[in-house]
Amino acid sequence: MNSKLTAGASSNTASGPSLYEVLGGKPAIDALVGALYFHILNDTRIAHFFSNTDIDALRRYQELFLTSALGGDITCYGPALSPAHQRLVEAHSLNDGQFDAVLECAKRALRDFGYDDALVVSVAERLESTRNDVLGR
Repeated sequence: MNSKLTAGASSNTASGPSLYEVLGGKPAIDALVGALYFHILNDTRIAHFFSNTDIDALRRYQELFLTSALGGDITCYGPALSPAHQRLVEAHSLNDGQFDAVLECAKRALRDFGYDDALVVSVAERLESTRNDVLGR
């Protein structure tokens, strides 16, 4: 299904296209974030974290975060991960199991769009690299 999503301007490097470009650029990231929050909001392990959240605003931050994290042409996207999640860690005990649940939702969202397993793994590894920042360690 991802063949319908086209990449934006290329910022290829000597090592090849970024994950952002391989996924399909901004249209793909925007669609993936929609699918991600569909899965998150339907996952009983983590949906409660978002019950009093402006999902539209959060989606915009997530689109910017994923653009940056996956190599898109953006470096400033909002608060750093640790301060952005600090309240969840302190007041709601955000933990590794819940991070894993979000990561599973991200993998499901990628598979919803037909990305192959190798690309799903590559994106998941990049997101995994944010675990300690998200959990304030």
